[in-house]
Amino acid sequence: MNEIRQYEMIEEIRQNQILHNKQLDEKIKGMSEDEKDLLYQKIIMDEKEVKRKIERDTKLYNYFLSKAN
Repeated sequence: MNEIRQYEMIEEIRQNQILHNKQLDEKIKGMSEDEKDLLYQKIIMDEKEVKRKIERDTKLYNYFLSKAN
């Protein structure tokens, strides 16, 4: 993957995250404290899952890259 495409993908992800954060802020405004706590717990779990998947995908990418060379 070339550097320009990587930058484009990163920028697209960043823009999607900004939009998601704005939508989440609107949703949170109408929630009770218990609902907010549950949502924050879910977000933390989701972040851990994403981090795990990124680490796995990076290992796979590096493995296949090493096999290609």
